[in-house]
Order: sequence, then C-alpha cells, then structure tokens
Amino acid sequence: MSKRDPSLDIFRGLCIAEVLLHHVSAFATRKTDPASLSHFGYLVFNRTLHFAVPAFLFIMGALLTRTMISKRRTWRDFYTRRAQQTLVPYLLWSLIYAVFRVLTAQDAPDVLLDPGRWRVWLLWGKAYYHLYFLVIALQLYLVFPFLMGVLQRIKVGIGPLLVVAAGLQLGGYWVHQQWIHSRYPSTLLLWHVLPVIVGVWVGLNLERWSETWLRLRYLAIPMALVGWATYVPQAITRELEDPVRTYNWAAYLPQVVIRVLERPVDTFHYQIACWIYTTGIMFCLLGFSRWVATSNGWLARGALLLGMQSMQIYLVHPLLLHLWSMVEHSGSTLVFHFTTILVAVTVLLVALGVAWVAARLGVSLLIFGRDGTGLPGIPPRRAVANQGASSR
Repeated sequence: MSKRDPSLDIFRGLCIAEVLLHHVSAFATRKTDPASLSHFGYLVFNRTLHFAVPAFLFIMGALLTRTMISKRRTWRDFYTRRAQQTLVPYLLWSLIYAVFRVLTAQDAPDVLLDPGRWRVWLLWGKAYYHLYFLVIALQLYLVFPFLMGVLQRIKVGIGPLLVVAAGLQLGGYWVHQQWIHSRYPSTLLLWHVLPVIVGVWVGLNLERWSETWLRLRYLAIPMALVGWATYVPQAITRELEDPVRTYNWAAYLPQVVIRVLERPVDTFHYQIACWIYTTGIMFCLLGFSRWVATSNGWLARGALLLGMQSMQIYLVHPLLLHLWSMVEHSGSTLVFHFTTILVAVTVLLVALGVAWVAARLGVSLLIFGRDGTGLPGIPPRRAVANQGASSR
C-alpha cells in the first residue's frame, strides 16, 4: 500500500488538461461573433468540459486518504503539509494576481489598499477567477479527518454510498437555499459534498476498484451521457443573452434542440443535471485513467507528467491566457481555430517551463508548494537529501 498508484496522478493530469482547454475555449468564445457557428461550437465544448472542480475534489479525497492510510502520518504532519502545499501558495498567488489585475488595467490601483476588496478576495478566492478552488480545498482539509474516520468505520458498498452522498448533496443544496444564500455557492464545500465523500471512499477501497468498476460502469456511463444531454443545453441557455432563433447557428440545429434551448433554466434542475453529469464523468475518468496506467505508453507518461505538475499549471496558466486575450484576432476562421490550438499548446509548455525554472532555482516549494518532482532533470527532494547524506 505504500506505493503510489500512478492512475491517480494520471487522473489529475487529464483533469488539468481539461482545465486548460476549458479556459482556452472560454477565451475563444469571447473572441468569436456570438451569432456565428464557431461561437456555438466553442460554447458547447466549454460547457462539456465544465467538470474540473468536482473531479479534482474527488481525486483529492482519494489521494489524501491513500496518503494517510499508507504513510501513517499524524494529523499534525497532515496539516503542516497542507499549509505548505496549499495555504502558502494560495496567499502568495492571490497577491500576485491582485497586482496583475492592476498592471493589466483590470482594476484601478487603489483596490490594492481596499480592506473590503481583500476580504472578499481572500475569503472567497476572488483575487482571480480560478483561485476559488483553493478555498474549497482548504475547507476540505478541515472536514477530511471526520469524513475519513466515518467511512473507515462504516463498511458500505458504492451503491448505498452514492445514495447517501446524493441525499447529503441535496440536503446541502436545501440548507444553502434556505439559510445561507451565499453570493458564491460554488466556493462552498457544501456545494460539492458528493464528489468528496465518494473520493474518500475510493481512496479507502482502491484495491477493489477494478472489481467495483466492472459493476459501476453500467451506471457511470449512462449517468455521464444522460447528464451531458440534460446539463449542457441548460448551461448553454444560461450563457445566451437573446432568444435562440436570433443566432445564425440556429439554422443548423433541429427544431427539438432549439425548443430545448429556449426553455427557461430552473436552478434546481440545472444543479441536478450538473451533479449527475460530473459524477458519471469522474467515475469514467478514473476507469480510463486505470486503463491508461496499464498501457505505460506516451499518453500515460504525458498525463503522469501533467498530473505531477498540475498545481504549477493551474496557478500559472490564467496569467498567460489573459495576455493572449489582449491580442486582437485577425484573419480567417480557420486561422483563428489553428491559433487557438497553438495557444493551448504554448500556454501548457510555458507553464511547464516556469515550473522547471522554479524547481531548478530551488523556489518551487515556496511558490507552488511542490518541489517539481517529475520534471526532466529534477530529482525528488528525498533523492537529493539521500545524495547529500551519502556524500557526507
């Protein structure tokens, strides 16, 4: 049990690639004519890839559980590492992005001296649009010992667990709507109860995952497909400012699809569809990751590299994407699509380059909370320590 399962890091790698493509497609959507077919295509692609937060919380629950049961760390060690790996980078990058907002004219300079603005930024992860996930992660760390302790004592299969987790998720939704009324519900762990509970369960029962997946796939795949068919149309409708029939791309769609897109979106139905879709996707993604891990091919190695550098990519890439958004597009539609693909690849390579430089300079642990292990020419910290000990 002490050996780390590579499929979990492959899962993270696939998720961080999804995050990058999701954000790139969002920028591409804003750069295209809202009436064009290209705009509609990017919008569908963007909403389809809107599952990163529950998927990452799911895999975090599994990884944290595996770490605690395999390495037998104390809870003091656990929280010390969480502060180093998440809290410090969160505070540092909140400052970096706050200054970046001012330097790129997204905010006036006086916001940096506004205590009220800093309170919102730090409590809700709003210094930049992607940082709210780290706030959810910090909430997860607080309740993780309780969740792990309960699931260790209550032996339950994946079926009953899903029923209980879904009930708790609906209960969390009801509590929020009745009493909390937060402006940013997606920043609350209460909004993501289901993937966290299931992730901890998977971490405790990872040795039996192959057996579990043989049964679960008959539920997970239909959940992903049905969830997509019900969630994505509602998500697209929320993004549209005018009736569907005013858009040029509506001429290419069947009438039944247009009627679906013209329906008003009910928040509760939207959330139910979202939870069904993301739950099905995260199971399918873990099943795929386990299969990729057995192949040990280029996809496995690439996804493993991205997974081990997911924090670095996550923190750096929005800065690079904003710089791209400041460049005016000119040329044909085909050129724009090619440029979008090129930007995605370039941003990924630059983010990895920044991670490599930080690791070589010895500051990766400070600014990213990670030592850069997995990058070419960057040995693990333990290997460095052992080499130094042997030389002495």
